[in-house]
Amino acid sequence: MLSKCVVVTSLGSLLLVMYGLLINITKIEENRCKLTYMYEYPQFVRINFAENDQYPAYGLYAYSEGQLAQNARNMLYRGAPVIFIPGNAGSYKQVRSLASVALRKGLDNGLRYHLDYFTVDLNEQYSGLYGGVLNYQVDFVSLCIHRVLSLYKSVPGGSPTVILVGHSMGGKIAQAVATSPGMAPLINSIVAISSPMDVPVLAMDHYLQNFYNSVNSQWKQNRTVCSSPGKAARLKVEDDYCLTPEKGSRPLDHILLVTVGGGIRDTMVHDSLTNSIFGDVHAMTYNVPNVWLSVDHQCAVWCLQFVLVMNRFLYSLLDVENKRVANKFLENKNMRHKNALFYFKNVKFMESSEKLVKNDVRFEDWIEDIRRNFQLTFETGLNRTRVQMIPLNSNPLYRYMKAEVINLDTENWIFGCSAIEMDINMRYCSTATPLYNFSSVLPPAENDRQFAEINLHDIKAQNPSWTHLLLKFLKTNEAFKFTVDINNLDDRVLDIQMPKWFSYSQSQLLDDTVLGASFYKLRILGMDNSYQTLAINIDVRSCNAELPFVVANISVPWTDGFTKYSYYYKKNHSVIYAYTPYDKPNGFNSTTNPVSIDLHLNPSCRYTLSYSQSLSVMMARVVQQFGQWIPAHCVAILLLAIKHQVSVTPDNENFKCGKLHTALSRSTPFFIVTASRVFTKMVLMFKVLPQPEQYDFSILISVIIHGASLSLLLISTAFAWAAIVFCGNFVHKILLKIVCLPIPALSSTVVSCIHKFPMVIGGILMSVALASCGSAALICACVVYFIILTKMYESYLEHFVLKTAQRIAQKLFGINIRCRGDRPEKPLKAKEETNDPASGNQSPEAAVQRQEYDNVHHGLIDINFHLPLFLLLILISLLNFPSFLTWAKHYNLSPSLKPDASLIPSVIIIGSLSVLWQMNVPRNISGYRLLSGFLYVAAVVCIIYCQISLYRLNFIIAITFAAITIHQLVGLRINNE
Repeated sequence: MLSKCVVVTSLGSLLLVMYGLLINITKIEENRCKLTYMYEYPQFVRINFAENDQYPAYGLYAYSEGQLAQNARNMLYRGAPVIFIPGNAGSYKQVRSLASVALRKGLDNGLRYHLDYFTVDLNEQYSGLYGGVLNYQVDFVSLCIHRVLSLYKSVPGGSPTVILVGHSMGGKIAQAVATSPGMAPLINSIVAISSPMDVPVLAMDHYLQNFYNSVNSQWKQNRTVCSSPGKAARLKVEDDYCLTPEKGSRPLDHILLVTVGGGIRDTMVHDSLTNSIFGDVHAMTYNVPNVWLSVDHQCAVWCLQFVLVMNRFLYSLLDVENKRVANKFLENKNMRHKNALFYFKNVKFMESSEKLVKNDVRFEDWIEDIRRNFQLTFETGLNRTRVQMIPLNSNPLYRYMKAEVINLDTENWIFGCSAIEMDINMRYCSTATPLYNFSSVLPPAENDRQFAEINLHDIKAQNPSWTHLLLKFLKTNEAFKFTVDINNLDDRVLDIQMPKWFSYSQSQLLDDTVLGASFYKLRILGMDNSYQTLAINIDVRSCNAELPFVVANISVPWTDGFTKYSYYYKKNHSVIYAYTPYDKPNGFNSTTNPVSIDLHLNPSCRYTLSYSQSLSVMMARVVQQFGQWIPAHCVAILLLAIKHQVSVTPDNENFKCGKLHTALSRSTPFFIVTASRVFTKMVLMFKVLPQPEQYDFSILISVIIHGASLSLLLISTAFAWAAIVFCGNFVHKILLKIVCLPIPALSSTVVSCIHKFPMVIGGILMSVALASCGSAALICACVVYFIILTKMYESYLEHFVLKTAQRIAQKLFGINIRCRGDRPEKPLKAKEETNDPASGNQSPEAAVQRQEYDNVHHGLIDINFHLPLFLLLILISLLNFPSFLTWAKHYNLSPSLKPDASLIPSVIIIGSLSVLWQMNVPRNISGYRLLSGFLYVAAVVCIIYCQISLYRLNFIIAITFAAITIHQLVGLRINNE
């Protein structure tokens, strides 16, 4: 019964994971990116240099178009250099959209100020999966920077620095280049687009992990790390919060590091990986002004909305104030940082020269309206400047104001002043303080909608002399509209308690919004984990406007740069999904400062709000963030299954190996999840032991991933048996005709060679691993192992048919048919005694063990023993498949892969298999209890240390093969009477 419950639970987990994978592929979010169009044919001009001969697979190119390509061929460059670095399997041609838009922008100003784009060809290597190429790429990019800067030596005041733009792994390459000797002074800024910055997506080999550790260590030593980059700017404070490089500052402090993530549509690099503790500014494309949408991994380099913002930012870094140096980037990091905050986060800084603005009351209408909610529309525009006065007082109903304006040309429309002057019957103030830093833009950009949210009581406390806030709208001939919504903020705050993980029913939040309300704030209590997802359903009850709209701004207080905008127009039903990029940090009080959603609504409409936990998006995020755990759990379950197989045999009896599918379901696989947490706490007590990987996550995640892994292994076992049976039956039809027939003398030589076949094949595979690539040898070993398993099954079928024929002949004719190799079986006395119901001394566990033991057919013992080893071999081959792809891609350059992370594990495994294939295993020897203990410890190590660092599984699997082989070689044989 327990085993059936385990199987059902695991199948349910697999269905949930498959559902999440399906949602990731098909239904996460529609792609609203616009295409980037070309005006002329793109040209990639190769730039050769002497050191390029050391890297024949790589290249450096300059981008140009049309007739301008001739200047590039003549090596005439007058702009500021930007070098694009592609990522995992990325092409140097991915720079086309960025470079083309930059070139058009340069042509608009007559190429007086422009950017020169260069791009690096890294041969589309799998740098995100195989870390052996990363150091080569870093060295080549460093050479490219020197070569690019050498092109500007003849230009008066030529650019002494470059900007690096990296996509995917290219962002990490750019960060690593800055740590190379002598490179930091040559780098002005780094922009990493959809890049895994501090942690790799998949740590498939130790070269990749060591590369990350080395780069992170260098940046920690050579850069001042701020606890919260950009925090001061977000709080509207002039202090730049440890960004100013001072005398004696660290070597990497002058580099501006901007990181940008793609959001939930990027299923390759999920959002939490795109942030960096070394970054100055982090943003997600869904909160970048004028972008406001999630982009997938490849789309990030051609999405027109994002490409435009990127180039505006890069152009803002040009030093246009110095007239003598036109093609040079700003050296002042504070200015570069402010520009990044403005373009990627819409953060504005108040300049000292803009403290006061004079008003001319002769051409202005000053209107004070005591209403708290109103909306005015001017279809034909304004013939005079209108100044709407908002009183500042201590009335609790006048605590919070949200103002919204449509089709306004300027962002400087909010002011504060003391309106104590009079003109006829109109109060006014001759000077006012601009507050445009409170103004923000609502998506989408084509709607031209601005808004401001101001706490009136706080602004009054900060400026006691002020009497009013002013909303100033200049004279215009265009249609114009503005809305004012003043309220007590507490009346517009709605609290939501995050439902339990098993609850997915819809709950009503608000039956009807207040008439004229344009703003509500939702606080989600209990949303502390990154996999939790809440769906907010917004339905339009009635609407006087033609265009009902909903704009949601989702804020996660313990993150920086992950504020998300979602918007819906012309829809009567909208669903907004709220989630966090990563778990709440320990010690953070999410009760007083929870995840919040600012809802911007059309005041002419009435809405109904409800919510429910979203199973679809929750599982999509589980797959994105935790899907990489599956290999570690598969290995752990297989190790537990082998432990259970070798533990089936009762004491003092001949060894019989249990069935794999039975072992998978009865080896209490889910118990390992709890046991791993206990072991983790024990490991943390001993400082000398390596620290475990992430352990403070919900046990629900471990159960889902573990169950899905178990189902995958059950399905894989079924497919393996089907393949073995199919091939075995196919060959058996031929073998059946010649069974028990005399074999010619010449065949004895063939039989002798077949007997030595496993050891010979092992030697050949070892040679393949040493001469080419370890993963290639592992793949070949999988094929050989499968052939050996089919031969075992053929032998079993032959033996089974022969035994059946013997019994029929004995019963019908009384004739005993003996065939070569037949040996009489000994009756098992212990079996008879144990199965005797009258014995009365049999425990339930012993009964289950006895049943499994009795059900194992003697002819299947070998297959049962080898099948989990075969699955382990397949798993390690898949883990090292990126090494094989890299070797195959570079075979024309080098027949062997160097460095090869799969070499040592492959040599150990192939050496072990050569012995196991040659021997008649499993043997009836002692030591299986000790082997079981080792396998259990190895399974726990897989869960504690290998869920994220997948490369460690190579050594766990290799050591397991070696341990089993040594046990079969040196174990003492048991002689049972």
